[in-house]
Amino acid sequence: MKDVREKIVAEFIAQFNVKGEKLTLDEVSKNLHMSKKTIYTQFRSKNEIYLYIIDRSSEFIFKRQQEIYENKEYSSEEKLLKILTIETPYGKMINFNKIFSINTLPEVIERLHEAYSSQWDYVRKTISDGIADGTIRPDVNIELIIEVLASSMLALYNKDRLSTMNLTYDEAVVNLVDYLVKGLVVR
Repeated sequence: MKDVREKIVAEFIAQFNVKGEKLTLDEVSKNLHMSKKTIYTQFRSKNEIYLYIIDRSSEFIFKRQQEIYENKEYSSEEKLLKILTIETPYGKMINFNKIFSINTLPEVIERLHEAYSSQWDYVRKTISDGIADGTIRPDVNIELIIEVLASSMLALYNKDRLSTMNLTYDEAVVNLVDYLVKGLVVR
C-alpha cells in the first residue's frame, strides 16, 4: 500500500510541477495507468495529498534534526548549518516556483505555516549550545533569528521570487543560512 501511495505522490508532484494547483487527479490517474477509484482509496482529495506531503516532510525534517543535534562529531556551527539546510525527499522533487499557486487552498497553507513554525526546537537548542560553548555570540536573540529565518523561508514561496533570483529553493535557503550564520562581511 505504501508503494502505491508513493507512486501517486510522485506523479502528483510531477503534475504539480507543470500545472501548479490546477492539476487534476484525472491526469495523475491517467499517467499512472491507475483508476481514480484506486487513488481515492489512498487519498480522499487533492488537499489530502498536499497535507500528506507536508506531514511526511515535517516528520523527515524533525528526525534529521534530531540525528544531527545528537551527533557529537559536529560543532555547534556545523549542526546549525546542517539542521537549517535539510533537504527532504519531496523537496528534491517539487518545483518551488509553483508553490504560490496553492495560496487558494487555506487548509494546505495553514498546515505549511504550522510545519514551518514547529520545526525550530533543535535550532533553539543548537544556538543555545553555541552560546554556551562560545561558538555563537552571547548577545544573540534566538527568537529574532528564528523569526528572520522562518519568515525568509516562507517568503521564498511567493510568486516568481525564486526565478527572479535565479535560484532553486534549496540554493536560496543555503545562501540565506550561510549569510545569517557566517555573516556578510569578509573577515
